[in-house]
Amino acid sequence: MLPNQYTHNIVIKNTDETLVNTVIQAEISITGYRQINSNHIDNSKAKQIIIPGLINLHSHLAYSDTRLRSQSLFPWISQLVEIHHMGEASLPSAALKGAQEALSFGTSFLVDNTSHPEDSIKAFQTTGLKGIVGIEIFGSDPKQATQILKQNLEHIHKRNKLANIDLTLSPHASYDVSPQLWQLCLDWCNQNQVTLLSHLAESA
Repeated sequence: MLPNQYTHNIVIKNTDETLVNTVIQAEISITGYRQINSNHIDNSKAKQIIIPGLINLHSHLAYSDTRLRSQSLFPWISQLVEIHHMGEASLPSAALKGAQEALSFGTSFLVDNTSHPEDSIKAFQTTGLKGIVGIEIFGSDPKQATQILKQNLEHIHKRNKLANIDLTLSPHASYDVSPQLWQLCLDWCNQNQVTLLSHLAESA
């Protein structure tokens, strides 16, 4: 993509510092947002904020190799379950492919709901995307709630803090997560000041 020049008051970048009152030349490509040059100007009258790229607030990078054409959600899910027999070795490449495709559309911030957080994290880090990785949690048995939470938190504790990536919990939906497990997830998210993710539209 050819570079474009933007005049702005503030630009929020994928990396580095926020720029104030400058003219920039920038490009968005499959490898992410890159500043080419900038010059300070007095642009105080133009109160603009530029976020280079689009924002996608729900994705499943691990399914990027699955091409389904159903027009409605639940038939699509049934087809996904039927044909989704990728081996573990293909998940990292699928996640990377999805992240690269998102970048090619100009996406700069992505929220990924996944049962394979390590693959998503690597895809984010390789491409330079900013975003949130929500670890999908399932479990309808209230007796297993504490153990399920503990197992999923291991992914977060192992990674601690990541540049440009927030890790959180994503109880899948109200029909396959017990109220006890949901409450534990919510309590953890509140204590750690992160957003809880879920599929509320499937609740009915």
